[in-house]
Amino acid sequence: MEVKFRMADLEANVHTEGFNFIPKEIKSNMIKVIEHGTEVQITSKDFLKRYNAFGMIKINEEEFNYLENNNVSNLTHFNLQISSHKKKENYLFVKLLKNDMIDISNPHLFECVHCDENVTYSDLNNKEIFDNSFPNIKSIKDLKKVILERYSKKMNYLTSEEILELGISITKLKKVSVEEKL
Repeated sequence: MEVKFRMADLEANVHTEGFNFIPKEIKSNMIKVIEHGTEVQITSKDFLKRYNAFGMIKINEEEFNYLENNNVSNLTHFNLQISSHKKKENYLFVKLLKNDMIDISNPHLFECVHCDENVTYSDLNNKEIFDNSFPNIKSIKDLKKVILERYSKKMNYLTSEEILELGISITKLKKVSVEEKL
Protein backbone atom coordinates (compact mmCIF):
# COMPACT_ATOMS: atom_id res chain seq x y z
CA MET A 1 0.00 0.00 0.00
CA GLU A 2 1.48 3.31 -1.04
CA VAL A 3 0.76 6.24 1.25
CA LYS A 4 0.50 9.66 -0.36
CA PHE A 5 0.30 12.96 1.45
CA ARG A 6 1.29 16.55 0.92
CA MET A 7 3.98 17.88 3.28
CA ALA A 8 2.29 21.28 3.28
CA ASP A 9 -0.70 19.71 5.02
CA LEU A 10 1.56 18.18 7.66
CA GLU A 11 3.40 21.43 8.26
CA ALA A 12 0.32 23.65 8.36
CA ASN A 13 -2.00 21.25 10.23
CA VAL A 14 -4.94 23.52 9.50
CA HIS A 15 -8.61 22.64 9.31
CA THR A 16 -9.07 22.46 5.55
CA GLU A 17 -11.27 20.40 3.25
CA GLY A 18 -8.23 19.07 1.44
CA PHE A 19 -6.45 17.84 4.57
CA ASN A 20 -5.11 14.36 3.94
CA PHE A 21 -5.70 11.59 6.43
CA ILE A 22 -2.61 9.54 7.22
CA PRO A 23 -3.60 5.88 7.77
CA LYS A 24 -2.41 4.47 11.09
CA GLU A 25 -2.90 0.83 10.22
CA ILE A 26 -4.39 -1.47 7.63
CA LYS A 27 -7.89 -2.48 8.66
CA SER A 28 -8.95 -6.11 8.58
CA ASN A 29 -12.33 -7.68 9.18
CA MET A 30 -10.87 -10.60 11.19
CA ILE A 31 -9.02 -10.02 14.44
CA LYS A 32 -6.94 -12.43 16.51
CA VAL A 33 -7.83 -12.05 20.16
CA ILE A 34 -7.34 -13.63 23.54
CA GLU A 35 -10.71 -14.48 25.02
CA HIS A 36 -10.69 -16.01 28.52
CA GLY A 37 -7.11 -17.20 28.02
CA THR A 38 -7.65 -18.77 24.59
CA GLU A 39 -6.49 -17.40 21.22
CA VAL A 40 -9.43 -17.12 18.82
CA GLN A 41 -10.26 -15.35 15.58
CA ILE A 42 -13.44 -13.28 15.37
CA THR A 43 -14.82 -10.60 13.09
CA SER A 44 -14.69 -7.10 14.51
CA LYS A 45 -18.35 -6.67 13.59
CA ASP A 46 -19.46 -9.74 15.58
CA PHE A 47 -17.43 -8.71 18.61
CA LEU A 48 -18.80 -5.17 18.61
CA LYS A 49 -22.34 -6.44 18.12
CA ARG A 50 -22.05 -8.49 21.34
CA TYR A 51 -21.84 -5.26 23.32
CA ASN A 52 -23.90 -2.90 21.15
CA ALA A 53 -20.70 -0.98 20.43
CA PHE A 54 -19.87 1.13 17.40
CA GLY A 55 -16.10 0.79 17.69
CA MET A 56 -13.13 -0.49 19.64
CA ILE A 57 -10.35 1.48 21.32
CA LYS A 58 -7.19 -0.53 22.00
CA ILE A 59 -5.20 0.66 25.00
CA ASN A 60 -1.99 -0.59 26.57
CA GLU A 61 -1.92 -2.73 29.70
CA GLU A 62 -1.11 0.17 32.04
CA GLU A 63 -4.08 2.21 30.80
CA PHE A 64 -6.36 -0.84 30.88
CA ASN A 65 -5.34 -1.61 34.48
CA TYR A 66 -6.22 1.97 35.37
CA LEU A 67 -9.78 1.39 34.06
CA GLU A 68 -9.94 -1.96 35.88
CA ASN A 69 -8.78 -0.64 39.24
CA ASN A 70 -10.51 2.74 39.38
CA ASN A 71 -14.10 3.83 39.23
CA VAL A 72 -13.68 5.83 36.01
CA SER A 73 -16.96 7.44 35.00
CA ASN A 74 -15.58 10.11 32.64
CA LEU A 75 -12.55 9.71 30.40
CA THR A 76 -10.74 11.92 27.92
CA HIS A 77 -8.90 9.85 25.33
CA PHE A 78 -6.38 11.22 22.83
CA ASN A 79 -5.69 9.79 19.38
CA LEU A 80 -3.53 10.84 16.49
CA GLN A 81 -5.11 13.33 14.06
CA ILE A 82 -8.56 11.79 13.40
CA SER A 83 -10.35 9.18 15.50
CA SER A 84 -13.66 9.23 13.61
CA HIS A 85 -15.44 8.75 16.96
CA LYS A 86 -19.08 9.72 16.83
CA LYS A 87 -21.10 11.44 19.53
CA LYS A 88 -23.69 9.17 21.25
CA GLU A 89 -21.99 5.98 19.98
CA ASN A 90 -20.54 3.33 22.30
CA TYR A 91 -16.89 2.27 22.22
CA LEU A 92 -15.26 -0.76 23.81
CA PHE A 93 -11.90 -0.28 25.51
CA VAL A 94 -9.85 -3.48 25.19
CA LYS A 95 -6.36 -4.39 26.36
CA LEU A 96 -3.63 -4.36 23.68
CA LEU A 97 -1.06 -7.04 24.51
CA LYS A 98 2.66 -6.74 23.80
CA ASN A 99 2.40 -9.16 20.85
CA ASP A 100 -0.13 -6.82 19.14
CA MET A 101 -3.03 -9.13 19.98
CA ILE A 102 -5.94 -7.84 21.99
CA ASP A 103 -7.52 -9.29 25.11
CA ILE A 104 -11.31 -9.01 24.86
CA SER A 105 -12.06 -10.90 28.09
CA ASN A 106 -13.17 -7.86 30.07
CA PRO A 107 -13.93 -4.85 27.86
CA HIS A 108 -15.01 -1.50 29.25
CA LEU A 109 -17.85 0.29 27.48
CA PHE A 110 -17.97 4.08 27.14
CA GLU A 111 -20.25 6.43 25.23
CA CYS A 112 -18.72 9.28 23.23
CA VAL A 113 -20.10 12.59 24.46
CA HIS A 114 -17.81 14.86 22.44
CA CYS A 115 -15.04 14.57 19.85
CA ASP A 116 -12.67 17.14 18.32
CA GLU A 117 -10.51 16.21 15.33
CA ASN A 118 -7.31 17.71 13.87
CA VAL A 119 -6.42 19.62 17.02
CA THR A 120 -2.94 21.12 17.24
CA TYR A 121 -0.91 20.89 20.43
CA SER A 122 -0.81 24.68 20.56
CA ASP A 123 -4.64 24.62 20.79
CA LEU A 124 -4.38 22.79 24.14
CA ASN A 125 -4.13 25.88 26.30
CA ASN A 126 -6.67 24.68 28.87
CA LYS A 127 -5.10 22.40 31.53
CA GLU A 128 -8.55 20.99 32.41
CA ILE A 129 -8.40 18.98 29.16
CA PHE A 130 -6.17 16.52 31.04
CA ASP A 131 -8.40 16.22 34.15
CA ASN A 132 -10.09 12.98 33.01
CA SER A 133 -7.23 11.54 30.96
CA PHE A 134 -5.12 8.54 31.92
CA PRO A 135 -2.65 9.27 34.77
CA ASN A 136 0.33 9.22 32.40
CA ILE A 137 -1.14 12.12 30.35
CA LYS A 138 -1.36 15.28 32.45
CA SER A 139 0.42 17.79 30.19
CA ILE A 140 1.17 18.52 26.54
CA LYS A 141 4.66 17.09 27.05
CA ASP A 142 3.16 13.83 28.43
CA LEU A 143 0.68 13.68 25.56
CA LYS A 144 3.37 14.07 22.90
CA LYS A 145 5.41 11.30 24.53
CA VAL A 146 2.41 8.93 24.59
CA ILE A 147 1.44 9.73 20.98
CA LEU A 148 4.98 8.96 19.81
CA GLU A 149 5.05 5.72 21.83
CA ARG A 150 1.73 4.62 20.30
CA TYR A 151 2.36 5.52 16.67
CA SER A 152 6.10 5.66 15.89
CA LYS A 153 6.42 1.92 15.29
CA LYS A 154 3.40 1.45 13.05
CA MET A 155 4.00 4.74 11.22
CA ASN A 156 7.75 4.33 10.80
CA TYR A 157 7.56 6.04 7.41
CA LEU A 158 7.13 9.36 9.29
CA THR A 159 9.60 11.13 11.56
CA SER A 160 8.65 11.98 15.14
CA GLU A 161 8.21 15.61 14.11
CA GLU A 162 5.86 14.65 11.27
CA ILE A 163 3.77 12.48 13.59
CA LEU A 164 3.41 15.35 16.05
CA GLU A 165 2.57 17.76 13.21
CA LEU A 166 -0.48 15.63 12.41
CA GLY A 167 -2.12 16.84 15.59
CA ILE A 168 -4.56 14.89 17.70
CA SER A 169 -8.19 14.08 18.21
CA ILE A 170 -9.79 14.42 21.62
CA THR A 171 -12.65 12.13 22.60
CA LYS A 172 -14.61 12.72 25.79
CA LEU A 173 -16.45 9.64 27.02
CA LYS A 174 -18.70 8.51 29.85
CA LYS A 175 -18.87 4.98 31.30
CA VAL A 176 -21.75 2.73 30.26
CA SER A 177 -22.56 -0.62 31.86
CA VAL A 178 -21.40 -3.62 29.82
CA GLU A 179 -24.07 -6.10 28.83
CA GLU A 180 -22.84 -8.84 26.54
CA LYS A 181 -25.37 -10.03 23.96
CA LEU A 182 -24.60 -13.56 22.82
